[in-house]
Amino acid sequence: MTIATHWPQPTDILRYYGMSLDAIDSLKREALASLGLSCADLAPPASALRFAGETDVLEAVQRLRAELDHEVVLTLVAAFEAQLQVDFQGRIARKQRDNVSRQFRNLWYARSRRACWPEK
Repeated sequence: MTIATHWPQPTDILRYYGMSLDAIDSLKREALASLGLSCADLAPPASALRFAGETDVLEAVQRLRAELDHEVVLTLVAAFEAQLQVDFQGRIARKQRDNVSRQFRNLWYARSRRACWPEK
C-alpha cells in the first residue's frame, strides 16, 4: 500500500493553510475598506456594519478562520493516518524481524483470525 501522489502531504496542507490565511486577511481588508474602515479599527461602528447588511464583517471573517482551522486539522490527521497505515502495511508485508514489525504482524494476524472466527 502506498500513498497516492494526489493525496495531500503535510507540507502541502500547511502551504494551503498559509495561502488561505492570506486570502482571508485580504478579504477582511477589502470588506473593511469597502465600509470606509481600516484593519486598525478593532471595533467598527455599528452604523457601518448595518450599511454592510446584517452580516458583521469581523464575525464572518472569524467564522471563516475557525472553519479553515478545523478543515486543516482534519486534513492533517487524515494525512498522518495514511502515512501510519502505509508504514503498518509495509512492515507486515516485508516481514522484518525488528520488535515493532513483529508486534504489528501479531496484531494483524490476531485481528484477521477474529474476523474469520468470531467468538461465540
